[in-house]
Amino acid sequence: MSQGILSLFPERLVPASRRHVVYTLPPSGPRPDAAAAARVRERLGIGPGPLVLYAGKRSFGKGTHVLVDALGAIRAGVPGARFAFAGKGEMPLPSAPDVHALGALSQESLFPLYRAADVVVVPSIWPEPLSRVIVEAMWLGRPVVATAVGGSPEAVEDGVSGLLVPRGDAPALAAAISALLHDSARGARMGAAAAARAATMFDEERVVASLLDAYESPATRPA
Repeated sequence: MSQGILSLFPERLVPASRRHVVYTLPPSGPRPDAAAAARVRERLGIGPGPLVLYAGKRSFGKGTHVLVDALGAIRAGVPGARFAFAGKGEMPLPSAPDVHALGALSQESLFPLYRAADVVVVPSIWPEPLSRVIVEAMWLGRPVVATAVGGSPEAVEDGVSGLLVPRGDAPALAAAISALLHDSARGARMGAAAAARAATMFDEERVVASLLDAYESPATRPA
């Protein structure tokens, strides 16, 4: 849940006394290192070059088509870029040597792939409550390019821990991705800022306290 989603509901449907935001908990355990990232990239057959990662269902609501529409502009601006799509879905992907349709991946493969990516893209056009992909990418210190929908602007600080673009805007999406691929130092700074933000925004004690506050609120107690 996020403030962005709560704002879509009028007061008559969700009174202020019943509005509680409890963020998603991030993963736990050790984070994959650069060696693990290199291994998974080799195992999945992803060659060298800047890597753009899309993770999740391939669908209209997730904005898969917007990223596909942006591929040409990214290629033109960043020759050698590669695009990995991890996840299933009904939306087809173009057949091209630089496009890697990986299907659904286990956490053991997906997390090192995050680590291998130069940019993680969340181009949703529907209002994401709070994208799990954004949470995971931030926890793993990856810069995110996302659309300014739902709860995404609460997680991604535009220009600090990632970049936000209007939904459905393929040229803007391509420009933001290309900008980070061209400036690896900036991407690294944003990734570090994302990890620091995840450590506070999605801190386990903070999230659990928010959940307990919601349960203990008089408005949510049974009569």
